[in-house]
Amino acid sequence: MNLYEDNLKNLIEENYTEPSALSGVEDRFEKRFGKERRKKRIKISSAVTSLLLVFMFITANTDTAWAESLRKIPVLQELFSFMTFSSNYEDQIEELGLVSDNGEHELYLQYALSDEKEIILYLQFPEYITLEGYDRLKVEVKKVYDLKTGDDYTSSFMPENSAFAESFEHNYLNIMGMLPHGLDMHFPTEMGFVLSASIERRDFTSSQGMEVKSTEDLGEFSFETSLQKMSKTKKSEINETLILAGNNLNIKSLERSPLSADLIVSEDPENAHRITVFEGMLIDTETGAVITDDLSFVSYDTDFHIRSIALGSRSMRNEAHTAELIITGVHLLDKSEEYITIDFDKKTMSPEMEGMESIIGSVGGKSVLTFQIDNVGSNGFTTPFYFNYETKDGEVKPLPYASYSTVGDKSTISYEFEEEIQGTITLQQNGWNDNHYLPLKEPARVLIDIPEAFAPAP
Repeated sequence: MNLYEDNLKNLIEENYTEPSALSGVEDRFEKRFGKERRKKRIKISSAVTSLLLVFMFITANTDTAWAESLRKIPVLQELFSFMTFSSNYEDQIEELGLVSDNGEHELYLQYALSDEKEIILYLQFPEYITLEGYDRLKVEVKKVYDLKTGDDYTSSFMPENSAFAESFEHNYLNIMGMLPHGLDMHFPTEMGFVLSASIERRDFTSSQGMEVKSTEDLGEFSFETSLQKMSKTKKSEINETLILAGNNLNIKSLERSPLSADLIVSEDPENAHRITVFEGMLIDTETGAVITDDLSFVSYDTDFHIRSIALGSRSMRNEAHTAELIITGVHLLDKSEEYITIDFDKKTMSPEMEGMESIIGSVGGKSVLTFQIDNVGSNGFTTPFYFNYETKDGEVKPLPYASYSTVGDKSTISYEFEEEIQGTITLQQNGWNDNHYLPLKEPARVLIDIPEAFAPAP
């Protein structure tokens, strides 16, 4: 493999949304996707644990089949040997040790981390499942449901996750689910999961790119479990309003569990701008410690209004205390310029986007939309639009994946449509890039009472 292919391979794999290793779980909780984010236990009393260990020891030495099954049940010390959990999470990790056998393959559901809003399940594949080169192991979430009521939670989980040769340590892969903060919704403790798994045997060349040579179907797997260590969420009412460059931000409440801390917010409909990103910090008022200096991890409602801001739960003290939220800057998107119309016949963009020049064309039955951007900034540049576009007939379609190139302080971003577009399409700006950033003349401040973290029963 030459250097070009090696670098491209790394770029391809880094741009998948799967976790690179189990050691990143705490960061993915804090950064969820993008939800990272983005979700989530049986601690037995010492007496019961002792009896269980005696039972397993005797049975494992008298029953060969049981001994083989016991070998598959994980030991938490092994997990900690290659997973770096925050000490705050150690009591939250639930050891499950479940096995699903579909007749050809087995899959183990070994551990879980969960609260009412977030669940992360840790799956382990048998030792004979191996990945080499560019191989990709994919797990798809087919169904998630409440064992008692049958209510469906499938849409609350990431539809799939992947592992590659470099990230398949100890044959682990996780799946994550999340419910929106600020709404009266929570996961049940007794849940069922239906998953499917497959392996893509892939190869990459500079001439052909990534090719799937074959796909090995590992089948479907089902689990039913009771999450005994699912943490409760505690809520602290705030009900304060901050004025950010003439726009009102309503700070409604804080929701806290051992796994997350989210500030519930809303924007006034009368605001002239949509607030898209925050910059600032959260400080412990008693100790002076910076709990987090990154306020950029937010969740949105279906209309892309910010619903909550993820705060640094791992750095918060367990006991109740007061913190100060300090917002030093915001990304603002003028609502009158939020929607951009691209006319492929006239090759025009309306309204014009400051610092961006459009190149619009069609050839060979396809259409291409390219933007040249000035003064990208130190944070780089990402797609300026949300994920869909609307045709002149009102049909909503997914926006093609963007391709990027940068030379000096200029960047180019292109979208290639698999059809020749006639007439106009409408795009919605997301306001995430630095050209929307506005530092505040005076920081906006609000005090927040942080409730005591929920402690699971022993």
